[in-house]
Amino acid sequence: MNKQDPRLGAYRKTMNGETPRNTSDTGTTQINPGLLKVPGEKERESPYRRVAKFLLLIGTAEAAKIVSRLDQDQVEKVMLELSGIRSVPRDEATVILAEFESLLQQARKPAGGVETARTILEAAFGNERAAEMLEKSVPTLHGKPFDYLQDIDSIKLYRLIRDELPSVKALVLSQTNPAIAAAVIKDMEDGEKKETVFKLARMGSVSPEVLRRVDETMREKVESIEVPADDSIDGRSALAAILKRMDGETEKGILGRLEEADPELGRDIRDRLFTLDDIARADDKYLQGELRSLSDHDLAVLILGKSADFRNKLLANISRNRRNEILEEEKIISPVPRKESRDVTESFYQKVRKAWEAGSFRLSDDDDDQWVE
Repeated sequence: MNKQDPRLGAYRKTMNGETPRNTSDTGTTQINPGLLKVPGEKERESPYRRVAKFLLLIGTAEAAKIVSRLDQDQVEKVMLELSGIRSVPRDEATVILAEFESLLQQARKPAGGVETARTILEAAFGNERAAEMLEKSVPTLHGKPFDYLQDIDSIKLYRLIRDELPSVKALVLSQTNPAIAAAVIKDMEDGEKKETVFKLARMGSVSPEVLRRVDETMREKVESIEVPADDSIDGRSALAAILKRMDGETEKGILGRLEEADPELGRDIRDRLFTLDDIARADDKYLQGELRSLSDHDLAVLILGKSADFRNKLLANISRNRRNEILEEEKIISPVPRKESRDVTESFYQKVRKAWEAGSFRLSDDDDDQWVE
């Protein structure tokens, strides 16, 4: 390896941050200008062959350190290429070392991120292999979109999206914690708030490519301060969940503006603010009073075919004796006509919903409950 000593010296100088120099046959020292094209080169050779030549130039000791960091498939391909190389011309050796220097300088730049890693890997191993390596080493590329925003505070989230388009703001807010999203919307100016809320309410199907690009952009912004074929986002439900976390005055203001601009949209959002499932979170004292006014037959019809949470909530708010009678009545009347079940359910739902809108009771929220002794 004696004849490779000058090249090994250039490699070591590069590793120490020095610019490699090329000595011509006349003895004149010239600064390597950077990436050079090999005279007569018609097409780019295999990246594995390129790496093999680089390992040959830097000597066995240094090459062994690099090979130890490659996976089995890479080692096999590089060794196969290495076994077929007889020599590396001086001019080509200069180019290869210059390429290494360029990659090293890029790696030393303060800018990082996925794209920088992608550029370096593609230059070293080619596009296809780089994509495979990047997917293995950066699992967040195909993780759940916006998972890194779940614990972010509302101030930082607003600072993150305030310069984005309303459609992007709506998309990001639809993917975050409703309580945090509600706080962000509350802090917006009226015009900004109106545009964002409308985009959120009318959001439908979002293509995976759009979702990926917005996700990557937000991820990089956060760092600096298997997605389905078609992700369907229910913007109206997301908006309703956000409004539930807002104070009553802000909620009414937003609903009023929605109904004024689009009555159908406003009604739909209002309906989503209180659903049948929310009855399971209603105040027990209020429910006990309402259930007393229901006949045993109607109460049996009401719980028939409902979710376990709904049934348990209602049955827990009547006496043990009546509960046994209701369950017995349920067995006797089952099945009941769909119309009768719908009418009884709708009547009870509307009565409870109106009481909730009037402020007669509050919904419990395990996430926000605070107890004071």
